[in-house]
Amino acid sequence: MRDSAEALRVALERIRTGVQQGRYEATVRVCSDLIKLSYQLECKPELFIGEVLESTCLQVGNALQAYVVPEDVKNDLQERIGSHMDRLLTAYVAHADVHGVLMDIRYDATVFQF
Repeated sequence: MRDSAEALRVALERIRTGVQQGRYEATVRVCSDLIKLSYQLECKPELFIGEVLESTCLQVGNALQAYVVPEDVKNDLQERIGSHMDRLLTAYVAHADVHGVLMDIRYDATVFQF
């Protein structure tokens, strides 16, 4: 059986893959699972990460469904958030501060919304 740190890392990898594939709606479910797991394990940083990623995926996914978004805009957003997810996973595994990366993810999602 995997230890809790490994399970949390795997959840973040699944979220990264979903975001990089532009599958925001499906990724919301993985974010929700990360939040539940983090709650059960009493892991505050991971719970915060899950909450930020869940809100981002909901926001971006809803906007992509509600509006006709040009392919180049979608691809640019997917590339930027995917890159941030790579940085987030690297920082998480290295036990480095992830707040700056989370801020970048939320910023790009909010800019996209406007």
